[in-house]
Amino acid sequence: MVKLTDKKIKWAVTQVINKCESTEVVAKIYGVSRRRIQQFQGGSKMAKKVFYSSMDGVQICALMHEAIGTPKGNVVLAHGITMDKDEDADPQAGAGIGAFVQLADALCNAQYNVLRFDFRGHGESGGLQEEMTIAGELLDLTASMDYAKKCWPLSTALVAASFGATSSVMYAANRPDIPCMVLWDPALDLRKTFLEPILPWGKQSFNAQGYAFLEEHGYMLLAGFFKLGRPLIDEMRRIQPLGYMKRINCPVLTLHGDRDTYVPCVVSKKYARCNSRSEFVTVSGSEHGFGRPQDRQFVIPRTVKWIQRFVPQSMSSTAEEFLREGGG
Repeated sequence: MVKLTDKKIKWAVTQVINKCESTEVVAKIYGVSRRRIQQFQGGSKMAKKVFYSSMDGVQICALMHEAIGTPKGNVVLAHGITMDKDEDADPQAGAGIGAFVQLADALCNAQYNVLRFDFRGHGESGGLQEEMTIAGELLDLTASMDYAKKCWPLSTALVAASFGATSSVMYAANRPDIPCMVLWDPALDLRKTFLEPILPWGKQSFNAQGYAFLEEHGYMLLAGFFKLGRPLIDEMRRIQPLGYMKRINCPVLTLHGDRDTYVPCVVSKKYARCNSRSEFVTVSGSEHGFGRPQDRQFVIPRTVKWIQRFVPQSMSSTAEEFLREGGG
C-alpha cells in the first residue's frame, strides 16, 4: 500500500466533501485508513454500533454516526426489504459500499448526526424473516426515531428507501414534528409492486408458483431467498401507503429511477407531491436502488440539500405549520 502524504490525504478529503463520496470508498481507492481521513475532516468518530429494543421488545441493531462539527440536526435512514442498514452494497457501485453508508458520510460532512438501523428480520436485528410485518417495521422505525432523538435532542428528518417508505409514510402521516422526509424509489402501491406486480422483479415471486408455495409452507420466497410470511402478505392487501401520503404535511422529496424494474416509477410520479412543499425528481436511466456511481452522485447531494433546507427547524414551529395546514 502506497503511503500518502498529508497533502494528498487532504485532497482525498475534498473528494468526500465536494462530491459526497463515502469516506470508506475514498479510503479504499487511495489506500488510506478511514480514521485518518476523518481526522482531516475534523475529527469525527467512527460509527458506533448500538442495540435497543423495538416497541414490542425485538432487538434492533443500528449504527450511529456523529456529525462533523456542531450538529444541525439528525437523520434516520430506513432501508428496503431484503436489504439492511447499508442499503444494497452492490459491488458495481461505490466500490462495494452501500448507498446508505455513502449517504451517512455525506450527511455527517454536512453536520448531521445519522442513525441507520436494521429492520426486524434483516441484518443484525432480531426476529425471523417470515415474522416481519409492516406493523412490526412501524414499531422498529418509531423506536429508532425515538432513540435518535433521545441520544441527540435535535430535530430529526427521515430518509426511506423502497419498502422502508411504507412504514415511513405511515409514521410521518401521524407525526407533525418531522421537519422533512426524502423517499428513494418508494413502494407506495403494494398491490402493483407485490400482490399483482406490473414489473419483472415482483412477477418472479408473486405468481401461481409463489402463491402455491405460500399455501404449502406458510411463507413465500422473495427474490429467491427472503421469506415473506402470510401475515405480511395479508397486510399488503389491507394497507395502502398512498392514503397515508395524502396526510403528510412535511416537505417530501421523492427520487425515483425511470428504469426501475422493481417498484413502479409512474406511481411515485403521480402521488409523490403530497403537499405544496413536496417535489418529485426523476433519476434518468436508473434502476432500483441507485446502483450506478452516477446515480448516487445525483441522488445523494440532492438528498443532503433537501435536508439542509428544512433542518434545523424547531419541533414547535413544525407542529404549528401542521396545524395551520389543517392537521390534527
